[in-house]
Amino acid sequence: MINYIRSEFYRIKRTKSLYISMGVILAVLAFAIYAATDVTREYGLGAGMIYASIAQTLGMCTYMVIWIMSCAQGDEGKYHIFKSSISSGSGRGVIFFGRFIAEIVTCIISYIIINLFIILMTSLMAGDFDTEAMSAYCMLMLKQLPVLVAMAAVVHTCYIVFKNSLSAVGVSYFILSLMPQIATVVGMKYKFISKLRDFSPVRFLEATFDADTYTYRVVCAWEIGNSTWKMILTVAIYFIGALVVGYAIMRKKDIK
Repeated sequence: MINYIRSEFYRIKRTKSLYISMGVILAVLAFAIYAATDVTREYGLGAGMIYASIAQTLGMCTYMVIWIMSCAQGDEGKYHIFKSSISSGSGRGVIFFGRFIAEIVTCIISYIIINLFIILMTSLMAGDFDTEAMSAYCMLMLKQLPVLVAMAAVVHTCYIVFKNSLSAVGVSYFILSLMPQIATVVGMKYKFISKLRDFSPVRFLEATFDADTYTYRVVCAWEIGNSTWKMILTVAIYFIGALVVGYAIMRKKDIK
């Protein structure tokens, strides 16, 4: 297992699309933060307001990381990565879980890089090294990390099924984002269906970053009311469910 994970890290490290995607994402974020600092200066607001705006759209950062993860997966249809690994003596369980470990580490590292870049650019462009706001934003990063891991498990399983990163991201987006929206619309007529949205990972990416004169406070959706247990249950269901289904498919899959 250890040797296979090392080989996966080596393969990911040599994946050019990973670096291109990261570069594009960081460039877009830099432009967005630059534009935001012009607005904050006009109204006499500081870095805290920029962090607050980003907190409202944290799901965007998460999907950026998921896209980077998909780039690290490679194109099975073109390069036959699974077939090569099996030919070299690696078991299907080793391949499935070894790839996931390598991908989730890449995912978390990308998540850290993107958010540290946001903090650095916000501090430099706003000219406001607000340590209290930074601390609150970093706490938000940690609070959302379990949700990111659960979503990554879904993407990993979708890749096992479709053997193509674009298809995996598309189907994952439908499962994680569009299905909850559909449940909300249908739930207008059938109330019990609207409850399904309460158990969607995307639901727990919602957050508010409240700032006042003295303190900054980050409130995640799952911290409101009795939603904490829903977050824990949702993350566990998606994480364990995706890996169990993915491993079952991997064991029976005809790899050519």
